[in-house]
Amino acid sequence: MAVCLYAQPVFEVASVKPANPASRGMSMDILPGGSFIANGVSLRSLLKKAYGLRDFQIEGSPSWFDSQRYDVSAKAAGPVDVQQVNLMLRALLVDRFKLKFRRESRELQAYVLTIARNGPRLKEAVKEDDSSGGVRMRGVGHLAGIKASVGQLAEMLSDVALNGRYILDRPVLDRTGLSAVYDFTLEWTPDLTPTDTAPTASSGPSIFTAVQEQLGLKLELRKAPVEIFIIDHVERASDN
Repeated sequence: MAVCLYAQPVFEVASVKPANPASRGMSMDILPGGSFIANGVSLRSLLKKAYGLRDFQIEGSPSWFDSQRYDVSAKAAGPVDVQQVNLMLRALLVDRFKLKFRRESRELQAYVLTIARNGPRLKEAVKEDDSSGGVRMRGVGHLAGIKASVGQLAEMLSDVALNGRYILDRPVLDRTGLSAVYDFTLEWTPDLTPTDTAPTASSGPSIFTAVQEQLGLKLELRKAPVEIFIIDHVERASDN
């Protein structure tokens, strides 16, 4: 069965194939009815999706971690939620990629996302359907959240690089305790680096000021326990 209380849930059918090298772009979707479809995805992307990881948490990756791309088509025996799909994807990675790993907690300097003194300024999203949401880049210094959790915001601030640089120089950890999903926008002026050839035309707020003024949250630099995902063994998946 695809869903079981006592065993690791697995997809009823699944196909993992190397993507066409000539193809461009990457997509990953969970479809109604329990289907998972991904095209042109790397093992990094699959790991991040299955285990809820961010780039800074992954160690021991092979040389082909980002360069080898795969097409994945999998289906559960019946309707399942996102959490169950992720559990099934974990089982798929162990089966098809022979993944072996361990977790380790380390004290690292990180940005901790907390609620600001005057409380959050987040508009709770209306759940009119079962479609998933998330946080997207809408250009330089502009994020938009649609039915997005604060955890997803933290992931985006941790991972997204624009023009080869990250929004922040350290991981972001969600410590707000907020569990709802929200609609929001966040706009700020990115810091200039020595590689920038022209000054920004905007004199808007920094990312720290914008998070506090627009979202009612606060980014603070602290030492915090961070879970690290260490890959001990993994193999390329062949056509199957």
